[in-house]
Amino acid sequence: MLVSSGFGSLVSQKITPKPYRIFLIVSFIIISFIIYALFLSSWLRTTIGFSLTAKIILSFIWIAPPAFFMGIPFPLGLKMLLFSNEYQIPWAWGINGVFSVVSAVLATIIAVELGFVWVMLSAIGAYLIVIISNLKRT
Repeated sequence: MLVSSGFGSLVSQKITPKPYRIFLIVSFIIISFIIYALFLSSWLRTTIGFSLTAKIILSFIWIAPPAFFMGIPFPLGLKMLLFSNEYQIPWAWGINGVFSVVSAVLATIIAVELGFVWVMLSAIGAYLIVIISNLKRT
């Protein structure tokens, strides 16, 4: 996931930051999370008897595409701030750092207490907040 999102961040350097582009990228992430919320449990049950090698390959295939796109919005947002509110860039880094730490712990707690589907639904909610806040810019 880190490698794929890193590649997404690298590719984001070639993308001109526009609100509609962030909207499209975040929409793809949300759609992939909806698919995961609907089908991940049954997919995991189906593949539980597979070999470790097959599980690793399948996991890569399932994780890499959305992770790639998850690496794009933050760098694009930083570029947008660079052109409009440069003084807010340190705040963006700080907020990103806080939510990165909090979300990792919160995702673990939610997965243990409620199940992984609720982690996906929480992620969908978080990305919907990104879309809503992005709509104000258009």
